[in-house]
Amino acid sequence: MSVSLDEFVASDSYQAVLHDVLSRCGLPLHHGPEPAVLGELLRQDLEAADVGVRELAGVVSTHGAELARYVQLKLVAYLRDHEGDSRIVTEDLSPAFLVGHIVEFHLLANRPDELERYVRRLRIPNARRYAVKVRSIYELALRTV
Repeated sequence: MSVSLDEFVASDSYQAVLHDVLSRCGLPLHHGPEPAVLGELLRQDLEAADVGVRELAGVVSTHGAELARYVQLKLVAYLRDHEGDSRIVTEDLSPAFLVGHIVEFHLLANRPDELERYVRRLRIPNARRYAVKVRSIYELALRTV
C-alpha cells in the first residue's frame, strides 16, 4: 500500500520528528491551510532525488533523533551565516518543511554521491559547496545525537 505525501506529513512518526525539531529550535509552526503549489513543489523535489514517500517514512521511523539533530544543526548553521542581516524575515514554518531535509538525509545516508546532482536539479546556487556543507552537518549530527 502506498502512502501519499500528505498522509506521510500527517503521520505520527513525522509529526513527532517535526515537534522535536520545532522544540529544539524554538520555531513556530503555521497552522493554516497549505498553499496548493507547495505539494507540487515537494513532489518535484522527490522526483529530482528519485526518492519515494516510503523511503522518507523509513528515514523518519529509523533515524528520527538523528534527523532532528541534522535539521537543528542545519538551521543553526544557516541562521548563523546570515546573522546581522536585517532583511531576514522568519515566518511560521509549514508542517511539510521537513520533507526536503529528509530527502537530503536519505541521500546522505544511502546515496551520498547523488546529493550534489540532486542539489543541482533543484537549482541551489553553489551546489558543490552546499553539498559539502550539509555532508559535514550530517556527519556531526550522527556523532552528537
